[in-house]
Amino acid sequence: SIIVGNSVLDGGMSEGSIIIKGAERGVSSAPNGYGNIVANNNVQFSTEHLYKGITIRTSDCLVQGNYVENAINGIFCNVPNGVNITGNYIYNALKGIVVHADVTAVDLNTFSITSNVIRESGDPGTANGIGIQIDSERGTINRVVIFGNLIDVVEASGTANGIRIVYPENISNVTIENNLIHSVDKAISAGATGGTLTNVLTTGNIFDTIASTVVESGIYGGTGSKINNNIGFVTENGGTSAAIASGATIAHGCDITPTTVSVLPA
Repeated sequence: SIIVGNSVLDGGMSEGSIIIKGAERGVSSAPNGYGNIVANNNVQFSTEHLYKGITIRTSDCLVQGNYVENAINGIFCNVPNGVNITGNYIYNALKGIVVHADVTAVDLNTFSITSNVIRESGDPGTANGIGIQIDSERGTINRVVIFGNLIDVVEASGTANGIRIVYPENISNVTIENNLIHSVDKAISAGATGGTLTNVLTTGNIFDTIASTVVESGIYGGTGSKINNNIGFVTENGGTSAAIASGATIAHGCDITPTTVSVLPA
């Protein structure tokens, strides 16, 4: 089905004003829910943070170009496999975009969150406020793209997060690239971390006005993972020095300890 061009004010229930539910691809025990498009809708609430805006509880859907204001979760996705969340504008949600798998050990595989604008997330004066949250209670996280999002969580304080990833099991093949994250306590944070971290690329992001931790260690490291070329989190540095006495220490000036150091003679 296609849900396009609707305006909803204070509609729906706690599960969401617009809800897509049904069996995901490959499951025959219920009517199919996959293959839906939710686009160009306007969802607003006059009371802040009571209900979800758009809820997806199936696989292989497109959520594009929607405007959501004052929701508790702007877009909430519980079965994200094959879901593309792109080009949405979310204003004043407690959490902008939430991708979640519960204790049934559902894996989070093959989805993308791209080119969204998330502004004013959180409650004023509280420790809440998350731009994008990917949260797996038991399953793995694999094949994920988080690209080109603008996250401006200026209304929250305390422990506000730009991007938060919770992975008690393994996480692999994830790209966090070309996002701009402004005015948070932690730009990219890791919740419960349990399994291995493999092939996670964090590159080309801009981190501006970050109160404490820019990127937590649970996001980088691990086999095949790289973090480089970000603004506001230095992982590459260089320069020219005068003569150095034997045994002297030279500060590397990076946010994390370098793994490779090259010294060239004058």
